[in-house]
Amino acid sequence: SPREDYCARYFSVDPWYQVGDCFGAWVDGELASAVHICRRHVRWQDRTLLMGGIANVATLPHYRDRGLSRGLLRLAIARMEESGIDFSALGTGIPGHYAPLGWEIVEYPVATVTIPEEAWADPHDSPNWSAPEVSASIEKLYSAAARPLQMLRSAAYFSGWTGWVWTKQQVRQWAAADLGYIAMKQAESDADPLNILEIRAVSADAEKELLSGLIAWAREAGFKSISLNCMPQWNGSLPHEADNPAISHRRGKMLRNISLPADTYAEIAKTYSSGQACWWPGDGF
Repeated sequence: SPREDYCARYFSVDPWYQVGDCFGAWVDGELASAVHICRRHVRWQDRTLLMGGIANVATLPHYRDRGLSRGLLRLAIARMEESGIDFSALGTGIPGHYAPLGWEIVEYPVATVTIPEEAWADPHDSPNWSAPEVSASIEKLYSAAARPLQMLRSAAYFSGWTGWVWTKQQVRQWAAADLGYIAMKQAESDADPLNILEIRAVSADAEKELLSGLIAWAREAGFKSISLNCMPQWNGSLPHEADNPAISHRRGKMLRNISLPADTYAEIAKTYSSGQACWWPGDGF
């Protein structure tokens, strides 16, 4: 029972939705199962690829185990093939539902940084967190020195999709115009890790300064650790106070090739699994 604004963003807010990208199975006049395709443009090397994100896969409990969802997923695959979509991605806790149809798990690394107790030199800037609106400076910084396979965010998508997610999750942002920005989800208590959903920096030095400022602020706020949704973009950019982050791997993402050459698709999957590319929560389907 999602709220109306949740559904509206898939059909009226998403700037790339096309009629025919949403599938339903009806039984005796009742909508029993659904699957939705989210078209997303991602930058890969010197070109733009079209990703098909699979969303809103749902079946009413009393209609499950009849093959309805699998049938809709097959229709979605055919739709993506006809539309020239290059590859598909999804997030799930039940990979066995999708694996028989060609989606494969991609493990990806995340980092947890333990906040040291000792003091160090003042950072370039200390965070001044803002309310969860998407500012023009953040839109500009997002595109600067983009990560591999980073989704292209139009102004409408940035405000209506990413902004919607950030507002719902009460995400706060800190932007330093000459460095980059950080998007943070407020932890319920200082006993929980400070959850960094997104970080963009224009260089390795800029990322190091952003993270130094973040660590200093988090320590003053009483947090013991910081959880990074993705690995830092720039190799060796963690400040010296956080040289030994704990690295773990998550399995909640899956990829499927649609129309790419096999070697290109394998390279893309490797880029995600290495942590060079990542899904930001604000781009979630």
